[in-house]
Amino acid sequence: MSWGGGMDDREKLSRLDDLLLAEILSTPDDVILAGIAPGKIDALRQEITTASIKAGKSRMADAKASLVIDRARPVVVSLDQARGAAALKAARAQDRTLDQKLTMAARSGGADYEADRPGIEEDLAELEAWDDEDRGER
Repeated sequence: MSWGGGMDDREKLSRLDDLLLAEILSTPDDVILAGIAPGKIDALRQEITTASIKAGKSRMADAKASLVIDRARPVVVSLDQARGAAALKAARAQDRTLDQKLTMAARSGGADYEADRPGIEEDLAELEAWDDEDRGER
């Protein structure tokens, strides 16, 4: 029987637990009675049931913890600089005040404006992506 090269110890123990439970639960009563006193059979079955319930609860707790970790991950939005540049151009065309402020910043700022331009375009692309997400466009 192969235990799987990619499994960690916990996964191996879980698989062994499942196999042992299946073997014990599938054993005919007459075979069990031949080797164990009748009073101990019920106690053993109860212990097996309890162990199975505990194992299930442990797996459920692990699944819930994984879900919490997964939900806590930030949503990553890829940014398209060409899209940001187009959004900046459209924003400037629609908003004369914004266009004037950016023009004044470019004239007084000189090279700094051009250095900030990719950042502005990236910010606009991110805002547009958020708007698309809000509208359900992915």
